[in-house]
Amino acid sequence: MWVFLSGLGAMAAFLAVIGITRNRVLGVKGWTAVWTSASLAFAGFIVAAFAFQDALFTEAVQGAAAGYVLSVGVHTAHHYVELRREVGSNAEDHPQSSTSPGPASERRRIRRRAILVAGLLVFHAALLVRTLSTGSLVFAALLVIPVGIFAVRLVAYGTRLASLPEADAPAT
Repeated sequence: MWVFLSGLGAMAAFLAVIGITRNRVLGVKGWTAVWTSASLAFAGFIVAAFAFQDALFTEAVQGAAAGYVLSVGVHTAHHYVELRREVGSNAEDHPQSSTSPGPASERRRIRRRAILVAGLLVFHAALLVRTLSTGSLVFAALLVIPVGIFAVRLVAYGTRLASLPEADAPAT
């Protein structure tokens, strides 16, 4: 249990240090680079834990995963509270930006995000299959949630992409 709690505490402390909700040291680009690097390194630890099957390492990584999820949950709640404070009582009514992306820009963004979500879907589905094969039904039930969310998100991206007007063809 202490290894799990150590992993949880270490990850939560690390994310607090790099500024999960209020970054006052780095610019947006630097902060994004640090977050991306940290996330990719953590994904590497998860893969290593599966590959090496070391009990202590796996327990520490599971604790770190809990710390990551806890920290991101706090981060998301923080933004939700800020949004409610700025907009009023209904967080669904967000102000429309005057610099809305054009259809071509939105298409590119959707395609990039769809690739990421498809990769996450494949990864979580593989984890789900592996978990089901080991007989861990509780963990498998938890993995059904992200698999479902990623599948629904891909459908939403496809629907939005189909609703965007086609890019204008260059005049010849």
